[in-house]
Amino acid sequence: MTPKQLIKAARKEHPNASKKDIARAAFFSIIANADQDRGKVKNLQAFTLAERVDDGR
Repeated sequence: MTPKQLIKAARKEHPNASKKDIARAAFFSIIANADQDRGKVKNLQAFTLAERVDDGR
């Protein structure tokens, strides 16, 4: 899933969610699932880092 697809899917379920809220939720998902699926964790980590950089931090 690409970052754009993740945002689109999240907004489908949560239309009022901001990009920042979605990135934060992805980060928390990394923490919750770190020991279960490394592939998903790597994808979520790349997404959250990309969103953090896009925010200008």
